[in-house]
Amino acid sequence: MNYLKLLEKCRDKNCGDVVSKQELESAKNEYIKSSTKECSKDKDIKKLIKCSLKVMKKSNFGKLIKKKSKCIKTHCKKEQTNFRNNFKKSLKNFRKKSRKNTKSKSSKKKYILNTYF
Repeated sequence: MNYLKLLEKCRDKNCGDVVSKQELESAKNEYIKSSTKECSKDKDIKKLIKCSLKVMKKSNFGKLIKKKSKCIKTHCKKEQTNFRNNFKKSLKNFRKKSRKNTKSKSSKKKYILNTYF
């Protein structure tokens, strides 16, 4: 079952009219312009991300996104919890698989090193 699609359907059905697409798009363009102005001097990625998040908090775009997310939290609780739980499970499985792959690669390297040298 695809919980993301269910969440998106609920969001579109219940919270589609909270913020108009045109208003969101114009606020997004303003945010991008102001973010590039203020954060273009930062070359370090961590500083660049912090700067862009600060700009977003101050911008109209951030306020509109908060408004939309509050609507989703109130009207689509069930879908949101299902999506989060499913996402957590898939993330845990991915981490387990990646740990197994790194362990097996390191053990293969040790085996090769021990046998040939």
